Amino acid sequence: MSNGLGILIRTNNHLPPLTALRAFEAAARHTSFSKAADELHVTPAAVSHQIHALEQDLGVTLFHRMNRAIELTASARVLLPGLTEAFTGIQSAVRRLRAHNDTGTLTVTASPSIAAKWLVLRLHRFQERHPDIDVRISATDEVVDLTMADFDLAIRYGCGKYPGLEVELLFTNEVFPACSPQLLSAGPPLRTPDVIGELVRLFSLALPDQFAYYIVTAPGALERPKVRAFRNWLRQEADH
Repeated sequence: MSNGLGILIRTNNHLPPLTALRAFEAAARHTSFSKAADELHVTPAAVSHQIHALEQDLGVTLFHRMNRAIELTASARVLLPGLTEAFTGIQSAVRRLRAHNDTGTLTVTASPSIAAKWLVLRLHRFQERHPDIDVRISATDEVVDLTMADFDLAIRYGCGKYPGLEVELLFTNEVFPACSPQLLSAGPPLRTPDVIGELVRLFSLALPDQFAYYIVTAPGALERPKVRAFRNWLRQEADH
């Protein structure tokens, strides 16, 4: 704002142009104007110009410029983490928005065991009902961040406590003793679990597993028809 003497006074709420901040973040992350230019699809001169304008706006020097390299100043190191986090959040928000356009691809992450032994064996029934939805399964034990990664739904084995996500019980599990049928008929006595063929159940005794399988989605994901359809189909399959 301006006082009566015509002097320009900037408040702490003033933000530099977004394009300049983006140029700085990319250059600082790569420690290179040319690599930043490649990422942003502009020329290195354009990146340099944006960063110079940002330095003028902030009143600080952000890079030590050497012959063939640049080095971050202390001021740049203060600025960089917050900007990287902010731009990552923007990218995540845009990905979620684009997912709301409901393309025909549905991405599911599940552990290799349930993916191979349960999900894939039944998947043809979902495809018969919804031939327009292309289901892609990532069989991995890695727990992905559903609010950040490119997955619509997860099937997780655990205690069911996943803060910030929508969680539904898929089915419970139980554990019971089993062994190779050859062991029962011919021995030797069972001392270690090394002998595996097909297994047979030893007794009717079973104990409930402390963990279970859950359907997990990011907030708002079930508003998309393809995600809701797959969730409903999973629950129907689990009830059979």
